[in-house]
Amino acid sequence: MISTLFYYCKNNNKLETIQNSFRKDTIFAPARYTAKDPNCQQSMKGFNSKYNVLLSKFYTAEKSLSFNTKDSVMIAHPFYTQNDSYGDCFPEETYGNLILVYHNATQKTNVYKNALYEDEPNTFQEIIPDPKGFVISMEKGNSSKMYSKVKVSYKVNELYLDHIQLESWGRKQYKKKYAFKNLKLENYSVKMIDSLQVVNDK
Repeated sequence: MISTLFYYCKNNNKLETIQNSFRKDTIFAPARYTAKDPNCQQSMKGFNSKYNVLLSKFYTAEKSLSFNTKDSVMIAHPFYTQNDSYGDCFPEETYGNLILVYHNATQKTNVYKNALYEDEPNTFQEIIPDPKGFVISMEKGNSSKMYSKVKVSYKVNELYLDHIQLESWGRKQYKKKYAFKNLKLENYSVKMIDSLQVVNDK
């Protein structure tokens, strides 16, 4: 049986969507990934079939969360960040976490590569389902804390940012809320939070 592949890619936050005739989206490992230990390449070979996608074993997926009745969202981490035994698998070029969103109406899974921080100490982030979308919640810092909540919701079949809410418990303490009308999730980056923090900390 011949499987026909349709490939779609954008050079922005929406990484790629690949759909085949079996209605399974496929998320591949980064093509440029290399590690000192050759066993690392072996550890990430193959795919796992879950949450309506074929996900490369390069990524470890969290539990899928339902929102908007029939849609779902989940976070996928590079495999070497989830187990201490993979210490030699860390590459020189870092690869961040992904947000995977399955849209039931189109039966596609879109992947967003810049909407989360990398896994690092003193950074906690999670997805919280919302009736019309979801919230990307983040807590960063040790004694000086920064909290953010990024509200995401659908407009027709596209995901847009509704607002960003910031709360600082650092040298300067403040609460700020920034509303948006036409900012697509695919054009959003966590660097926006960093920039807003710099402006507010002055």
